Amino acid sequence: MQLQARHLQREMLMKRSKDGSFGVQVVVPSGIFSGGAMIKAAALSEEFGNSELRLSVEQNLYILGVTDTQALLKDAFFSEYKNVNSPYLNNLIACAGTEHCSFGVIENKRDAIAMSEYLTNAVPLENGRIRLYWSACVKGCGTHEIADIGFEGCKAKVDGKTEDGVHITLGGKIVSDGKNGYTVIKSAPLRFARFYVETLVLEYKKLRNTHESFEDFHERVLREYSAAYIGFYMRLQAYLRAKNIETSLNINSFSKTGKNEEFEIFELGRKLYYQLSKQEPYSAYNRFTNENPREKLIDLKKIDPQIDDNIAALVHKMLESEEKRAVVFSELTDFIAL
Repeated sequence: MQLQARHLQREMLMKRSKDGSFGVQVVVPSGIFSGGAMIKAAALSEEFGNSELRLSVEQNLYILGVTDTQALLKDAFFSEYKNVNSPYLNNLIACAGTEHCSFGVIENKRDAIAMSEYLTNAVPLENGRIRLYWSACVKGCGTHEIADIGFEGCKAKVDGKTEDGVHITLGGKIVSDGKNGYTVIKSAPLRFARFYVETLVLEYKKLRNTHESFEDFHERVLREYSAAYIGFYMRLQAYLRAKNIETSLNINSFSKTGKNEEFEIFELGRKLYYQLSKQEPYSAYNRFTNENPREKLIDLKKIDPQIDDNIAALVHKMLESEEKRAVVFSELTDFIAL
């Protein structure tokens, strides 16, 4: 608990080396901050600090030169604008969106807050660092490409009708020279995107090391798998949760395949089959396929007629004879559409 408290204090306070005073963070979700709030922050800076305010690249605010941090944090201002908020709101960026920008494809700012608030309730984290950056269009003013989890506004189709959506990216970096992320899901309907991202943060919560950031978690775990696999796994777990199908799968449940989609499909199918039936689909394996090509796969519905029809068909497509087996994840996504 003492280590956790020290870690939290580092997030709350930015120590100034010259005089020992602190810069106290004010979390401003999506950068939505009224003129009245800015006047209040300035007044607090004059009363408790050195009359200096600074803005961060993540759209937060710092009150500098504070010596009595506890007195400052008792002000009612911090009941609305937290010093430390949920990890999903602490490092949130969202560009102007359709309300203020003619290039915007989605509203964006409130979309970002809605996603973060959903995740705060669905997957609560006591600590952690997840950078969620939102751009309302391809121009990328929300710097989504360097986010841990990035969102680029687009249009998506649901039942033949066009609605707001996002491309979802992973793996951006801000350290050293920085690094752009890669797309894991294209044109995700905005109303479903939160469920896909929920999958990722559930994995982060389950598998992370103590105080490990999402950026480091990505480097340790997620980067070992193909973008197609990660995107499919996000969708799959969202579908399983929606259908109340319980499994103990983790995103790293199977051995590394060199990011080969065909091998990833077979290994994930094998794990799913066992989770649902408590038996192996085949008697023996040679690398990432069944050893005996003549051995017949028993349909999951014959083992348990109550198994979801789509999941049974999906697993069969992942594991059936090699000439009929899916080789890329795009062949499988229709089975798990929300």
